[in-house]
Amino acid sequence: MKKAALNTLKDYAQHRILSETINSIKAKYSETSEYFILVVDAESVKVLSSVCKMFDLISYKISTLEQLMLERKWFPNVDAIYFITPAKASVERLIEDFKDTEHPQYNFAHICFTSSLPEELMEMISASPGLIPRIRTFCELNINFLIKEADLFHFGYTPNLSLYLPKESTAWFEVFAQKLLTVCCTLSENPYIQYYGNSYFCKEVASLLEKKLSDFMGKAGSSFEPRDPRGTFIILDRSYDLSTPLMHEYCYESIIFDVLSVSKDGVVDLDNLSRAWDENSAEPKNAMRIGDGDPLWSTYRCMHIGEVFRRLSEDMKEFSKSREEMDKNMASLDKLQEVVAAMPNYKEALESYKLHIKLANECNDRYNLLDHSKLIELEQRIITGLEENGNEVDTKSVVNGINRLSLDFPNITEQIKLRIYLLYLANYNVPKHDVELLAKDFTDPRYREILFSKFSWLGQNWSGGDASKPQRKSPKQSHDDYTIFKKRVERTKMKDVMHLSKVAKVAMQAAQKTLRSSEFPYIGDAPKDYGKRDQPKGTVTSLKKPRLGVNIFSKDKSSEEKWGRARVVIFVIGGISHQEITAMLRLQKQGLIDCPLTVGSEAVVTPNTFIESLGRIDEVHLELGEL
Repeated sequence: MKKAALNTLKDYAQHRILSETINSIKAKYSETSEYFILVVDAESVKVLSSVCKMFDLISYKISTLEQLMLERKWFPNVDAIYFITPAKASVERLIEDFKDTEHPQYNFAHICFTSSLPEELMEMISASPGLIPRIRTFCELNINFLIKEADLFHFGYTPNLSLYLPKESTAWFEVFAQKLLTVCCTLSENPYIQYYGNSYFCKEVASLLEKKLSDFMGKAGSSFEPRDPRGTFIILDRSYDLSTPLMHEYCYESIIFDVLSVSKDGVVDLDNLSRAWDENSAEPKNAMRIGDGDPLWSTYRCMHIGEVFRRLSEDMKEFSKSREEMDKNMASLDKLQEVVAAMPNYKEALESYKLHIKLANECNDRYNLLDHSKLIELEQRIITGLEENGNEVDTKSVVNGINRLSLDFPNITEQIKLRIYLLYLANYNVPKHDVELLAKDFTDPRYREILFSKFSWLGQNWSGGDASKPQRKSPKQSHDDYTIFKKRVERTKMKDVMHLSKVAKVAMQAAQKTLRSSEFPYIGDAPKDYGKRDQPKGTVTSLKKPRLGVNIFSKDKSSEEKWGRARVVIFVIGGISHQEITAMLRLQKQGLIDCPLTVGSEAVVTPNTFIESLGRIDEVHLELGEL
């Protein structure tokens, strides 16, 4: 992979692992070993598998992939490439492989760590007489995160809001900052750093990241060439927008991850779309993996569910025509070879169409069961403070809608009711007595506790104090955001959500250089023109020149100019939702984000996992580990 071809985070990570590391080792030491064994530990294998496939490794003369902690065959004449985390257990096992100087596990060792090696572990390696003479390569790759999509990364953690415990619990600050440093290194970025100014957590992580970047740049010197133009790294936390992860959507991806049961690895069981998943769940026989491997996913994922049905119908008709053409060519010997070569792709596409028809129908059936269209209208009025026609919402009508939930939606579950109530508390000051009445609606004590106490850990002081009636505390949706909504509705001719995810809006403003530094201050140096970016309140973000593009999490070959612009990296502490991911996709399709955009969090959350993490918010349970 040529350096000039690098665009996405995945491009850079693949280049770092395959070209700069494995290929360089192969070229330099092919005389001592024709093939190489790649040794990984439990954490580094997750990184590796998120970046490349086994086929990629085989093409670089990797003959075997071995687990460091397991018993392995003895290969004294073959070199081993160790791609491992800088953990004590991994270093100890590495040393053990070469303890017997007469009979080492492998010929020579090429040691590559996922991130920087602590001094004490370096001393352990230096004190190993069996290992030191066998080392031919020793490097730090600085790839200590998982890639979910081409420009979407995460840390592999379970969605967790215990990060919002008292400020004394700050061990995760260091862990997050170190991982974010490896994101910057992988992207060849020395970015400007901004953070959500109202968040203590964001400021601390941003400060640590700035210090680590400064130290890294000082040590790396001329060996590290940062990308030009210089990008911007923005850190915010979940409290910045609590509404988006809770709300219902019309977007295909958001609906799938809301109403269907999807495993952590993106697998759905087509025989049981409500099955419970755990860490030990085997992949079912009739499984579908949602993601880049699905040829239709990138086409449908951010579409309105109504558009998906229309496109599926149109695409299936075109697909049927191609099958008829294929059948005609079967009679021609000249074209028979082409037909045979196309058969695997045909079968794959046919299976993908069948799967999406099943998923779309199931999503639609579950939405109709509860009359989600009417539910979404209520949610949008609560969040935006606007009616669909743009008029301001009357608070009395919102309160009436809350009080009538069980009557208007007889099939409503307690979890969905909790989501509506939390949206209400996130956007309105509500008297304590009213909250107590809402809490009595739940038979599940966990939901009562979330509503009455745990939601406040996220800075939601919902109490209206001495107020005798609910009062709106969130500003109503801006004219700019409402205009984006109206344009989308005019294009699709379908109902849609008015609320524009605040995280997506930050991405749009950062791309257009209109993000207010008074709300998102800089740590360290700042662009020379940053003072000019603080537009007066009410200034409209540009909506000119809408341009249909493609997924921001994949390469846009028709817009190479975009990849030459300054990159924006956004990291959300506390989890990023599918609603936010798809909102950014739509902004890209409208031409409102037209620069490289990389998005990440410690976890990708669904409404269900977000509620679960709220229920555990007062528990210290974050498994920091090495990854």
